[in-house]
Amino acid sequence: MGTVILLTSDPSVHSDASAAVRSDHVTVRVADVRAALAAAHATQDALLVIGMGPHGPSGYDQCRQIRAASDLPILVIGPSRDEIDELLAFAAGADDYLASPYPHRVFLARVGALIARAARTHGLVSNERVLGTLLVDIDQRRAFISGAPLHLTRIEFDLLVVLSENPHRVVPRSELLDRVWGPWPGNHHVVEVHLSRLRAKIRAAGGPRIGEAVAGFGYRFGGEASATA
Repeated sequence: MGTVILLTSDPSVHSDASAAVRSDHVTVRVADVRAALAAAHATQDALLVIGMGPHGPSGYDQCRQIRAASDLPILVIGPSRDEIDELLAFAAGADDYLASPYPHRVFLARVGALIARAARTHGLVSNERVLGTLLVDIDQRRAFISGAPLHLTRIEFDLLVVLSENPHRVVPRSELLDRVWGPWPGNHHVVEVHLSRLRAKIRAAGGPRIGEAVAGFGYRFGGEASATA
């Protein structure tokens, strides 16, 4: 869970952004650049959202001031899909731009991706594995696809952890059983049942295929996998 700092003079931007992230992140509303920097200094895993309302100070000016003082990730919510607005936001130092109105799931995914990227850059995530758009945070027991959280059962997450801890070798089915279930006198096909559900959730969220079966032996995490710790 991260902290989303909202800097906007438009109440609709604040309420819409808060509604989009309320179940996954904490939101803090601030009135000016100084308060935004203070809030960022007081929290970890923070992201600044600058909402461009019809009135009040220029969001681009605010973005420039904050970027000059901090490497805090910045997402600008702009008033239009005009290419000029997007280019101005990036020129001012924004990391991402999103035109309003926007789908809540898209906003949440972008917020999550920026927070996760910042955490990796600053060494705040100490034990994670990456395969394409899939990120597994082992310490926090959370998994993400393009920054959006995956909702996994305990068994599904434990299977994902064992596979992700061994990205360059095939994991025997017996090892998965021992690590996830302990001594297991039942049918070994229980592994495939739960892996099938895990694969389906990841693919439905737009993620890579994981848990590829190797006939007669076990499973591999995926294709080109990288691991960071």
